[in-house]
Amino acid sequence: MKIELLADNAAKKLIEDAKFREQWEKLYNRCPWGSVFQSADFVITWYETYVNQFDPVIVTGFNSGGELVGLFTLAVDAKSGDLV
Repeated sequence: MKIELLADNAAKKLIEDAKFREQWEKLYNRCPWGSVFQSADFVITWYETYVNQFDPVIVTGFNSGGELVGLFTLAVDAKSGDLV
């Protein structure tokens, strides 16, 4: 598995990518344990709402075929630098 950590502008660029969002939706739909808080709609809305307070951090996992198989969405508090 290839794991990548993207922060700030690189993370913003990734979530704006239609192909990535399609893979994210596919991953979300095939995970029966997933919650609405892991959906692209919720996470992107959260990032947009708190754009002045938090910077996005995204950890992705891709299998050898280039399929998104893991995703962890986080943020960094712009004031404190804390990872949340």
